[in-house]
Amino acid sequence: PDKQATSTSKAEAISPSKDALGSPKGADSSNASLTSNNVSFRTNEAAFPNQVSNPPEDVAPLSGANQPAQAHFNAQLQLQIIQEITELMAKSARLSEVFVKVVDGLHRGAGFDRVLLCLVTPDRRNYVGRLAAGAQREVLKQYFSFPIDPSSDLFSKTLNDGGELLVNNTADAARGNLLPSKFVEVIKADSFVVAALRYQEKAVGFFYADCAVSGRLIDEADRRNLLQFVTQARLALRLCT
Repeated sequence: PDKQATSTSKAEAISPSKDALGSPKGADSSNASLTSNNVSFRTNEAAFPNQVSNPPEDVAPLSGANQPAQAHFNAQLQLQIIQEITELMAKSARLSEVFVKVVDGLHRGAGFDRVLLCLVTPDRRNYVGRLAAGAQREVLKQYFSFPIDPSSDLFSKTLNDGGELLVNNTADAARGNLLPSKFVEVIKADSFVVAALRYQEKAVGFFYADCAVSGRLIDEADRRNLLQFVTQARLALRLCT
């Protein structure tokens, strides 16, 4: 894919007039969908590269009961994908290319059943699911579209505060009115982890990951695995914009 014009300043790249993928203000984020096997991207078609190099093979949903204790992540594959991300950043690739690799790494390398990248809309009033990987990825993208409200939504709060958050009991979070409407019924995740993306003190988006398909509860090791890839995405915001 062609590189973006280098004359665009870093501040403009994440300004309210554009989202992190370069979609123009007012663009309908649902007007196009690009799918690369187990990774799909909903975005303005003109802002996204024509194709993803070496698209990952589809990964079958985990069986749960027959899954070996440590088979859910692949350390060697994690290192390989991180190296590929580093190479993308070294050649100033588009953010969208880096984000595709990060989401793929979280799914195939870190072993999360489902992964989603949400981005703040150009008017900075909402967050919306843009890039997803794994089983039931379209369910995630269709569900995650809410106003930013840190007072009653832990995703909004993480988005505004930064950092990462591991939630190991969604039922408790729902009872505390900390989750968006019908999260438990639609998403059906007993636990999940979320990590914010921020640039120059502005909220850009967040990564969401769970293991709802296999039913495996997410633990601190999963959070660390997620952080390896999220750190790459945060670095890309500084180097590729």
